[in-house]
Amino acid sequence: MTARLEQVTVYARGARVRRSVPIAAGATEAGARAIRVGGLPLGVIDDAVRAEVRGTGLVAGVRVVLDPAIASQTGPIGDDLHAARARLAAADAELAAIDAALTALAALTPSPRRGPHGGDAPAPWAEVFDARLALHELRLAREGALRTRHAAAVRERRTAREQLEAALEQAARAGATREVKLHELHKAVVVDLLPDAGVLAGEVVVEYAVGGARWVPSYGLVLGRGPARLELRAHVAQCTGEDWRGVALTVS
Repeated sequence: MTARLEQVTVYARGARVRRSVPIAAGATEAGARAIRVGGLPLGVIDDAVRAEVRGTGLVAGVRVVLDPAIASQTGPIGDDLHAARARLAAADAELAAIDAALTALAALTPSPRRGPHGGDAPAPWAEVFDARLALHELRLAREGALRTRHAAAVRERRTAREQLEAALEQAARAGATREVKLHELHKAVVVDLLPDAGVLAGEVVVEYAVGGARWVPSYGLVLGRGPARLELRAHVAQCTGEDWRGVALTVS
């Protein structure tokens, strides 16, 4: 079953997602000993999944599996194809994030200063010059780093596309069945549970790391009567296949 999405923490590379599901709703017939959380992105990092019981009960084990809908199409060729698609999706997300950062950087301009009564007041020339010089140096340093990352991301995307084309060609030669679309590929987390003092109740909380997401900062320079002030904004880009709208989101 698909668990409720509670929180997302986005890092410079990747994100950590937290979901929860009631124990009774996801219990198996074998004495309510396991819960399966399906519909997770293919980019879930298997060894970064953890689970806990919010209530009464103990977690006996956690494992990551492919959803049954695509399990029959797995194998060496299918695994290569899935990995190639996931790598290309991550490369696309990386490029989108860098492009967004470059666009925000290009739009970075000093904001006009407001007077004490809402009117415009000319700022001292030395203050304006120092602020613009600081902004120029910031843009040069930031743009240089972004351009370097952009070139590396373009190379990674080209390599990922070549890998995907090779995997598709191999699958075609092997007489593979219907090609699986990227949006059809999902993973599932199976959480094995044990009762605590004979009681198993509450909900299971699952946290997992996923690639294909990142955040980048943008800056705005505000000139006032005092020292110039830099404002930081966060731009989030993700290509995980999950819908994060309306979910508590933080950046780190």
